[in-house]
Amino acid sequence: MVCGISINQMVLYLDVSNYFRIYRYIFIKKYDDLNDWINNLMYNCFSNKSIRLLTSYYKNPELAKHVTLLLDGHHNRIIYEDIDIDRKEMYSWKLKKPGLNTQFILDLNKIVVYVSESLPCRDHNDDLMFINNIEFKKFFTSYDNICFDGLYENTLLETIEKYKSNVDMDLSNFTYPINKTKNKDLEENEERFNRYIGGFRSTIESYFSFLGSTFKRFSGQNNIRVTKLKTYNVQLRLACLLLNIKQFSEKV
Repeated sequence: MVCGISINQMVLYLDVSNYFRIYRYIFIKKYDDLNDWINNLMYNCFSNKSIRLLTSYYKNPELAKHVTLLLDGHHNRIIYEDIDIDRKEMYSWKLKKPGLNTQFILDLNKIVVYVSESLPCRDHNDDLMFINNIEFKKFFTSYDNICFDGLYENTLLETIEKYKSNVDMDLSNFTYPINKTKNKDLEENEERFNRYIGGFRSTIESYFSFLGSTFKRFSGQNNIRVTKLKTYNVQLRLACLLLNIKQFSEKV
């Protein structure tokens, strides 16, 4: 149901009308139950501060020993069939086509610990979603350090100020490239740090490739037909949960 095969193609295995009834029951009628089930497993079953700290200590390269989580946004191409939505709202500068932006937070074992809402790309850049659409209290601890690219720095201080009443966080909980000051070159050790962290953070891209190759529906090469944003999002998070189960079972 999340692999990308159309309902008509499923006739090889199940009558179209029966398949649609199952699909409607799971993703529409039982949406709230499915959403709660996914959240419970994603937040509680695969990753915690102890696992993340031990992994970072034994697995991370020297300059990233403190990093426990990786953050990045991912755009998916879509065909949206809601007539109340302006197609211009969906435009993705990455894809040059309509798309949805979703924020992913993974630990260093490639376990997804958080997936944000999936929102129209034009007005929901990564830095804006960082401050508005990530529920830190669901997964974040004071022991965590999130590594991301420089774009998120635009709203970092605002994000800390917004969430610090509910979550113990400050600048030491985030790792990102060092910005170059105007008319001043970076020092050699700063350039080395940026190259190191940039390469380390980019490992999250392999997860998106893994997700897309396993579930064709979420491959960047496919146009996903979407009628409700929340339905698309719960399908995406279900796919991530299934990969968590696969990853976790292989490591145990």
